[in-house]
Amino acid sequence: MDAFMGLPYRNYSNVYLGFQKQQDAATAKWLKEKKDTIAMNPQPSLPLQSFVGTYKHDIYGIMNITMQNGKLMATFEHHKGRYAELEVLGGNRFLATFNDPMYGIKVWPFTIENGKIKSVTVTVADFVEFTPYEFYKIK
Repeated sequence: MDAFMGLPYRNYSNVYLGFQKQQDAATAKWLKEKKDTIAMNPQPSLPLQSFVGTYKHDIYGIMNITMQNGKLMATFEHHKGRYAELEVLGGNRFLATFNDPMYGIKVWPFTIENGKIKSVTVTVADFVEFTPYEFYKIK
């Protein structure tokens, strides 16, 4: 299109590679900050066992959070074999790392009311699904 419009040559591969490198650096910095926080061993606002249970989204279905080897794991009714490991970031926030890299690494905040877990906001990589889902604890 540039040639048709009489514009000078521009190496778009290099331009977009530069954008990608900037994004990769920003993502690496964000992840390092989260991992550094986890390394400081922050405490959740409730005992880890309080987060274990069955959560439901009216459209998306059931998500189970279980304790495996001292870690919280989230599994999904409609995505067999796919899970997320949850690591404490402090308070009511956890870093969710999916076993499938396509789904990414996200921060999941839990809502706590009257000393009990009410819900968790689940997100995945934006290009997979940019909409957050609120899963309510039912058990």
